[in-house]
Amino acid sequence: MLKIGIYDMRKKSKTTKAFKTDVAKQEPHTQRLTFENMFEVVDKDNADFLKENSDMLIVIRDVLTANQISNSVEHLLVLKRIEQLWGVEPESILGRELDKLANIVCKYEDQILS
Repeated sequence: MLKIGIYDMRKKSKTTKAFKTDVAKQEPHTQRLTFENMFEVVDKDNADFLKENSDMLIVIRDVLTANQISNSVEHLLVLKRIEQLWGVEPESILGRELDKLANIVCKYEDQILS
């Protein structure tokens, strides 16, 4: 079996929807990572954490750019991001992100529930 890093080259790549669904089902990570050298990142748990967080932030960026949530998977990811941001300073960059995401979620939930 040919493996490069932690990836099995024989596996087929997932569709975007399946990928987003897998990310949405994962538990949120609220810890922050700091590394003194690049080799601390190599262990599988840290690599998985960084990938999951990166994948979620890509979806969040797309939602913020479009200023709307287009499906339930994005909705779950935005709720996870809101949970991570809860308690930040209101007028900070993260506070403004939290405010914008909350408004987008309210708009999406109003459309779904009406």
